[in-house]
Amino acid sequence: MIGPFDVNYWDYKDTDVYMKGALTLHTLRNIINNDSVFFDIIKTFYSRYKYSIVTSRDFISLVNKKTNDDLNWFFDQYLYSRICPQMEWNYVYDKLHDCYEFSYRWNNTSSDLNIPVSIRSGGIEYTLYPTLKTQTLKISTGNDIAMNIENSYISLKKNKKL
Repeated sequence: MIGPFDVNYWDYKDTDVYMKGALTLHTLRNIINNDSVFFDIIKTFYSRYKYSIVTSRDFISLVNKKTNDDLNWFFDQYLYSRICPQMEWNYVYDKLHDCYEFSYRWNNTSSDLNIPVSIRSGGIEYTLYPTLKTQTLKISTGNDIAMNIENSYISLKKNKKL
């Protein structure tokens, strides 16, 4: 979403710049996981800067201050990279251990993201934190898997090699 500073930059060939802002804010809201803090950030940003020219850094600084956390990793991925984080996954039956395995990892990020991904199987919900290294979750049932894409702006890709 953010190109080179002080340059009239437009090099996007899709609708990413139109939808990504809302999806990024929605993902940020779920990362913060506290609606009071999230909406305080939005209201404070508006009231503080409503008659000003601002930069993304102003918003990022406010978010970091209000959350008492360093979320630069989040903004590096969602604002300064055009690529949507992609979680690769596979779901197979492990005959040896008589259970199902859900394997997953990030595959196109420069660093580990701390974005929770929820999956549900057999009425049980699991919260996963993918990394660049493949992880495996053992699941006792063979029910279908439902993954959350409504809480985070990520893409999902089945990879049978995991």
